[in-house]
Amino acid sequence: MTRLVLSGLAMGLLALPSLAQSTNAPPTTIACGTSAGEFHIKTKPGLHPAQAEAGKALVYFIEKDEDTLIAPTTRVGLDGAWVGGTRGDSYFFFSVAPGVHHLCAMTNAETVLAHFTAKEGEVYYFLVKNIVINRGTWTSSNDVTFGPLDSDEGQMLVDRDEYATTKVH
Repeated sequence: MTRLVLSGLAMGLLALPSLAQSTNAPPTTIACGTSAGEFHIKTKPGLHPAQAEAGKALVYFIEKDEDTLIAPTTRVGLDGAWVGGTRGDSYFFFSVAPGVHHLCAMTNAETVLAHFTAKEGEVYYFLVKNIVINRGTWTSSNDVTFGPLDSDEGQMLVDRDEYATTKVH
């Protein structure tokens, strides 16, 4: 019995370095993953009702742009893999398993991150907002905000905006 306990303890100690390495990865790698190909995004008007897959949660990702002349493309990553993208005032959705998840929104200007804990059957809304700040003649800067939305506001934006589909080349 003692030998079994000692061998279990030894195996656990051997696993610690690999666990430490996985948590030492940069947050952008954990959420976004490695660089992706070129994103081709199409948007179309109309409602696209969604339901989560059985045993999963549903996540809506919404992009809103203010004072932008050209709508930026926003790539969206989840747990180290790209799941889609948006352009302009648009949205898309995807299902996730219950548990902790790391989101990434990468625009032309910057990368922003968030995490959340999904529960089976729940619906989550996340908003990335791109704002161009005019700094005078011929100069401007971008401000990007990202975070969860109240479900009422999220549903209102989904009802108004276009649905985005993504192909990665």
